Amino acid sequence: MQRKRECVESAVRGWRMTGGRLELDLHEVPAARLGIGPRLDLTVDAPPQRVARVYRALADILLDVPEQR
Repeated sequence: MQRKRECVESAVRGWRMTGGRLELDLHEVPAARLGIGPRLDLTVDAPPQRVARVYRALADILLDVPEQR
């Protein structure tokens, strides 16, 4: 699991989650490998309790990546 966490952390420069909207700012090389731009916007379509669970999981996975407020 540690190796996967390092891969995610090295790809993400910053992140923000407001309600059910998640914004990830990616480094250019990983974004290009995925064929996307440097910003990835996602919507978590779930009840508030599940959105809160997603937030906590992201905070744990992206431990060393700054959260942008």
